[in-house]
Amino acid sequence: MLGTTKHPQALGTGAQASWPEIWQTLAPMWQDVLSGKAIGLNDFKLTIERHGYPEDVYFNISYSPLRDDSAKVAGILVTYSETTDRVRTERRLNAARDQLRSIFMQMPAAIAILRGSEMRFEFANAAYQSLVAKSEDELIGRKRTDVFPDSPERINSQFSHVYRTGDRLVTSEHSFTRDWNNDGHASERSLNLIFEPYRDADGIIVGVIIFAFDVTEHVEARRKAQEAEARTRFVHEELREVGRQKDEFLATLAHELRNPLAPLRNAAHALGQSELSPTALAWCRDVITRQVKHMALLLDDLLDVSRINTGRIELKRETVRLDAAVNAAVETVAPLISKKQHALQVSLPREAIELDADPLRLAQVFTNLLTNAVKYTDPGGRIELKAEVDGEGLKVSLRDNGIGVAPEALPNLFRMFSQIPSAIDRTEGGLGIGLALSKGLVALHGGSLSAHSEGPGCGTTFELHLPASVIKLPASPEHPPASANEASRTQRRVLVVDDNRDAADSLAMLLDIEGHDVTVAYGPEEALSLAPSLMPEVAFLDIGMPTMNGYELARRIRQETWGASMFLVAATGWGTEDDRRKAASAGFDRHLTKPVNPSEVLALLSERTSPEIRTAARAARA
Repeated sequence: MLGTTKHPQALGTGAQASWPEIWQTLAPMWQDVLSGKAIGLNDFKLTIERHGYPEDVYFNISYSPLRDDSAKVAGILVTYSETTDRVRTERRLNAARDQLRSIFMQMPAAIAILRGSEMRFEFANAAYQSLVAKSEDELIGRKRTDVFPDSPERINSQFSHVYRTGDRLVTSEHSFTRDWNNDGHASERSLNLIFEPYRDADGIIVGVIIFAFDVTEHVEARRKAQEAEARTRFVHEELREVGRQKDEFLATLAHELRNPLAPLRNAAHALGQSELSPTALAWCRDVITRQVKHMALLLDDLLDVSRINTGRIELKRETVRLDAAVNAAVETVAPLISKKQHALQVSLPREAIELDADPLRLAQVFTNLLTNAVKYTDPGGRIELKAEVDGEGLKVSLRDNGIGVAPEALPNLFRMFSQIPSAIDRTEGGLGIGLALSKGLVALHGGSLSAHSEGPGCGTTFELHLPASVIKLPASPEHPPASANEASRTQRRVLVVDDNRDAADSLAMLLDIEGHDVTVAYGPEEALSLAPSLMPEVAFLDIGMPTMNGYELARRIRQETWGASMFLVAATGWGTEDDRRKAASAGFDRHLTKPVNPSEVLALLSERTSPEIRTAARAARA
């Protein structure tokens, strides 16, 4: 203890002379001992010089008074035990322990140490405290089951297993549902867990170390990615299905168009013959009329579906009797029913049911459903149409004993261009849009249309529901407007303007046969040069013409004195609601979509060109 610089020189000298560097520390203590007090110190630090330089050293020290025969304190018994190496080692260990604790506290993984069979928390780093929303005071020293009384039994058994066996356990994406934030709201989190045995210096298991990694965001991101992948696959499948349906539709459309084109070509060829009997001429007329009507219906169906899908179709609601709409559809389909020798049974309520609906569209729905049943029922089949009214509204069911529909095909039955495989080869044909169109029209009325079938060969039932708000109390009858045949056939001066010579000449021929004074112009400039001298009452203008379209021509006509009161009719292949608005804005009184219906043209000339109507049209434009 004295070292090389003080031993043996210190022997026989006073303590102050031997320890001058620590005498200020020793003197007070020794004075207390000389007064009879014993002193004991552990790991007491002194800075001494014993090898020629000052150094910090530590001692366990005992100072005891020594008494003579008279019991008087005559000296001090000094016992020193140097503990410098142990203190320094312990301090290094403590520093290392503090550093290790700091590292564990900063680690992103949630870490906790639980000691003993009761699994009491001995350590929990910041990530663990944050994960469980518990402070260090709420965790350290407490049993795990007291801190988490709702802990799943599987987790409890895993802690017990690791503590009992020393096995290391790893669980991935374990789902926990609990109140993680102590805010009264339970939520789900996914954790990866590692259970590690906690051993002492002798290798004895004294607890369990738990490592927890919150992978909720990862699991959620993967779930979203899987959902996105599934959606992408679905979209790709949908696109493939749409592509297949498109190809099938184009093939069907070509087939449906070729069917009327063939008789039209034959009728046109027959008309080219030098001599035709009245019977042959009537045949040609009937063929052309029938096939053009068929092609117009195909085109109308396509346009109607497009308008419904883009929200541009508008219902023209009025009071319509249910039996009238059903009878109109039955009359339309009657030839097909007769041809296939079907038995049709119609059951309607005894009382007259009046609906607030679009009569044309409602009859169109019934016609489509009846036509569908007729087409896909083998000859001699049974078709039943039944309507009834209850508190929820009107229910119409149409049942047939036809080819039926497979369960997997039912969801696609109302999709555009959808045709069930067993129906594709049927000679009746069709574009596969009738049911899609019908469903859209029913939806516009606030109703629904569904289909049911037990499978192939078991027939099909369609159910149409209209809400109670559509049903009206019987209204007093109104006088119907006069038909085209009842109206006067006043001769009109008419100007037809169309750069398509066949279209212009055929319309002019129709009007000429009806006794009207018709002039044809094959372009806008020609029309503007002819009109001032002709002073036509009515002009049919094509829209898509070169150099000047029909809208601009109408504006030019309206700017002239002779054109201010002229009744202008747009005759065009463009038939959307937006096209109708454009026509009205340009000054047109009416808009007809090609191919125009001859009856509508003649009725327009008979009924829509009176001075009163022209005055109203001008007021509306203004």
